[in-house]
Amino acid sequence: MSVRIQRSHISLSEATYWNPREAFEAAVRADFVGSTEDAVASKDQALRDAIAHQMVADVPVGAVLSGGIDSSLVVALMQQLSTRPVKTFSIGFSEEAFNEAPFARKIAAHLGTHHTELMVTPQETIDVIPLIHRIYDEPFGDSFQIPTYLISKLARTDVTGSLSGDAADDLFGGYERYPQSIDRWRRVARVPAALRRLAGTAILGIPPWGLELLACPARLSKRWRRRGMLTDYVRERAPKWPARGFQNFYDVDHSPRSPAYLLPGASEPQTSASDP
Repeated sequence: MSVRIQRSHISLSEATYWNPREAFEAAVRADFVGSTEDAVASKDQALRDAIAHQMVADVPVGAVLSGGIDSSLVVALMQQLSTRPVKTFSIGFSEEAFNEAPFARKIAAHLGTHHTELMVTPQETIDVIPLIHRIYDEPFGDSFQIPTYLISKLARTDVTGSLSGDAADDLFGGYERYPQSIDRWRRVARVPAALRRLAGTAILGIPPWGLELLACPARLSKRWRRRGMLTDYVRERAPKWPARGFQNFYDVDHSPRSPAYLLPGASEPQTSASDP
């Protein structure tokens, strides 16, 4: 929406500032031509340009560093572009399985950044939960929203802006769900579609107690000994079996609750973003 003010009146005009289909078609027309080395050099320059642009600010700018590939790459390029040590921030947890602080510490030492680390207690993470609804614009199912708040609070004590490695998986296809879905579809597609539809419908029509009875023989296996695990596994996957193709399978695989399941008669609108 653009606003134009004249002497006697204000006129409004509405225009689409970005369209995913147009962006896709433009990318196809400008397809990259060159070797693998050329592609790496081009991507390196694009990242440098983007990071250099983000570092231009009239407020202090730092970086969130987890020690993973994405944030480490961002910080490495920042440090190359900076004349002084970049201020980096990370948080750690007492639970070793969730603690990335040692990795961040090693990267910071290697790059020579001015590093700040905060060890977070379980109670500190619990205390954030009542604040969530006031922090984010809408509910979303990412447990990292709590550490994001904590590390943002830490960084704000020293800088006003902060770069991170977020969105790399979105831009470069890094999520494990992509190859996992392809692998699952290859296994499912071996079975004729009619048989898959029949099996899926039959499974979903069996009440939970019936599935428990059918699952009794499988309980002899150590893998399925835990109660509910096998029946949950089957009921979760049964809606995917009748898929008409990989795109349909992928949609169901990552959206197990269809709009019609949540609201009778509802359906997902077809947009450029949902068009494969």
